[in-house]
Amino acid sequence: NGPPGTSAARHASSSSSAGAPPEEPAEKSQETAEDDSTDLVAQVPAGTPLLGDLTTEAGMEELVRAAGGGGGLREARRCAGCGAWLHSNDPSEHGYVPEEARDKFSATGRKKTKTQPKGVPVEWVPDGMEVMRDTSVKYKDRSRQLVCERCYRLQHYHRLDNPVHGGFYRMEGGREWEHEAEIVEKVVRRMRKGSIVLMVVDILDFESSLVPELFDACRNRQFPVIFVVNKVDCLPQSSHDKGLDRVKVWVRRMSRQIRNVHASDVILVSARNAYGFKQLEERLRHHLEPEDPKWMYVVGRVNSGKSTFVNRFLWYVGYRHQGVVHHQRTVGGMTRSPVPGTTLHFVSFGLPKGFRLVDTPGIPSRHQVTNHLSEAIDLYSVVPGKKINPISYTLHTGRSFLAGALVRIDQVKGNVSFLTSFFSLNVTL
Repeated sequence: NGPPGTSAARHASSSSSAGAPPEEPAEKSQETAEDDSTDLVAQVPAGTPLLGDLTTEAGMEELVRAAGGGGGLREARRCAGCGAWLHSNDPSEHGYVPEEARDKFSATGRKKTKTQPKGVPVEWVPDGMEVMRDTSVKYKDRSRQLVCERCYRLQHYHRLDNPVHGGFYRMEGGREWEHEAEIVEKVVRRMRKGSIVLMVVDILDFESSLVPELFDACRNRQFPVIFVVNKVDCLPQSSHDKGLDRVKVWVRRMSRQIRNVHASDVILVSARNAYGFKQLEERLRHHLEPEDPKWMYVVGRVNSGKSTFVNRFLWYVGYRHQGVVHHQRTVGGMTRSPVPGTTLHFVSFGLPKGFRLVDTPGIPSRHQVTNHLSEAIDLYSVVPGKKINPISYTLHTGRSFLAGALVRIDQVKGNVSFLTSFFSLNVTL
């Protein structure tokens, strides 16, 4: 009967299967209300569940086909990687999965795989021959979840052949978002009352990944906010606790919003190696009570590491309904990629005792470098994934420093300049 946080979740089974469609928050958004217009619903039988985005022709076709049972989805399912509704109608729409790929999975969107040992099977062995048994986990049954074609390419090939627009970022009337405040309002409006917010901030892009409008909107609705400063493993010499204490002080000084937050509500973590999750667990004990289950929303800017944090959090609490997740290879679970807007919808996970963890779409920004890149190979090169090694250069008059094809610094005149750069290891300097 200890505080729920995370330790209580390690020894309990999940309250809901991850293969089932995740529940939406109780409060219905204005966008959904707009989509449920009478002229659209009149074309399908009453009571038919909404399976697609009705602002597009493909989404409407999916709804009609599913209502009549003529080759549509067998049931309402969502992509386990991005939260989009799965369909096989239009490859240019988010959530598309080919029919032949979908037929390989069960109705709940799962498939069990097992690695077969190499060699030729025999029915008997000669007397006196020693038989060795391999009890390693590599021959254990593994469960995979159905994901859309876009997530599959991002997870396995780090490719994004055709960018998919829309999803949560499509506003009412089918238009694209214009101001990030629109997405902030849309996210906060769907949060359940009495919930707790885990705001993920990228320490490598602190000024841009901190969203003051999102913090103010959460505080206006009286949501407790815990700042989760992610990617501390990428900092030079981040293994020294004394250095991280200085980083924590710097984080609080850099932001007026964080300065007004309790010092214990600023947690330095690494979603890649689970550093800092013990401190996060202790802080969650302060906000959560076993007899009062709450929803925990993971929010923040795009590319701040929210989905990576969700996968690591579920691993930390012993969640076993996500299938096989390779944290280093970024395969399985919630799709992790430097492509802005990878998560397209709310994705929730049922935890013991009625608690629930919800991954949310990131808040986009037109001022980030990743917003100006369209090729996946460039995005994977620019966004750091490992520890950054500072590199120093000496610039003489008439010389230039170039970082990839994005940054150029010229030494026009004057004395010699010494320049230290902090970039991803895949960026050409």
